[in-house]
Amino acid sequence: MLRNADQNIYLIRECSQENGANHWKDTFQQISIIARTKIEFAIDRNLLEKIKRIPAGRNIFELDFFFTPAQMREKNNRPYFIYLLLMIDQESEFILKHEVMNPSEGLEKMMGKIPGLLIAELGKLKTLPSEIHIHSDRLNDLLAPMMNELPVRILLKRNLKKLEMVKEGVMEFFMNRR
Repeated sequence: MLRNADQNIYLIRECSQENGANHWKDTFQQISIIARTKIEFAIDRNLLEKIKRIPAGRNIFELDFFFTPAQMREKNNRPYFIYLLLMIDQESEFILKHEVMNPSEGLEKMMGKIPGLLIAELGKLKTLPSEIHIHSDRLNDLLAPMMNELPVRILLKRNLKKLEMVKEGVMEFFMNRR
């Protein structure tokens, strides 16, 4: 329960044990809200200029970046759970890009690779999509400045129905590998 939005004061329920019994105590506490860190990334400006000259078509792509239950282990390193960058054509559901990503260096560093991966993929096309749909505010913040330079609209959508179907298949594959 929020008591004072301006000061970030919230009702906190604390549990403690006395003589084997749980006792609950309600307190109002100020909670520090951690600001999103700015993600640094570099893109190939020459490639971006080349992409600006590619005509836009009518295709719509769906793009997402998500955590998976798949575990990887590289030689002499700790195992980690992978993230997957997935881009599909909305009409055909064809997977245009899939990239297994390693979070070992930190989420910000890993996410900083996404704009370059997207630009590299768009640079391979004969026609650009008219739109790329995403549903993550974080991806929008990351990609919007770069996409504003291209004839491709990036749209934040509540649901990515086609991508979710593909994602379910990917997740099922990972779960059956265990």
